[in-house]
Amino acid sequence: RGFSQRQGVDFFEIFSPTIRYSSVRLLLSLANSLDLGIFGCDISNAFARAKLDTDRLHVAQPTGYQTLGPDGEPLVCRLKMSLYGKKQAARLWNATFTKEMLAAGWRQFETDTCIYTRTTAKHGTEFIGLYVDDIIHLCRTSETHTAFHTFCNSRFPTTTQGQLTWILGMEIKRDRIRRVLTLSQTQKILEL
Repeated sequence: RGFSQRQGVDFFEIFSPTIRYSSVRLLLSLANSLDLGIFGCDISNAFARAKLDTDRLHVAQPTGYQTLGPDGEPLVCRLKMSLYGKKQAARLWNATFTKEMLAAGWRQFETDTCIYTRTTAKHGTEFIGLYVDDIIHLCRTSETHTAFHTFCNSRFPTTTQGQLTWILGMEIKRDRIRRVLTLSQTQKILEL
């Protein structure tokens, strides 16, 4: 029932950044020029992985699990974690993800805070692009991607999509030997 939330009482800020399409194209260009693999991950129930920044949000008890108070009054549940439908859910999720990445040695781009990078001796240079709960991961090897996926999965349930062939409605075709990468939105055009 996020529609019943009141600004200044139940939430204060709701803005959450998402990666820009121009930044996605930048990452794909970097992957092509640096010969990096383009992998994808998806965070399961991302919004529910973020702790709330207020203790003022309550929800009705789930159907079938209702209990009454000592005087027979209906009880409510105080939320500890965010839920889909809460106005601040996307912002809280983004803050949670950013906190985890920065703690693990990743740095955010100043020009687009949904792009992260790090360089390590073991894995070389890696890039991440975050679009709400979808991750574009650029790295040298599939082993590096597996290590990243394992890291993410230890913090929040994550599925890997392997090498990306689609991202945000764009089809990715790639010839790594010739260093040619093309994007197509034919499917989107046909849908429109």
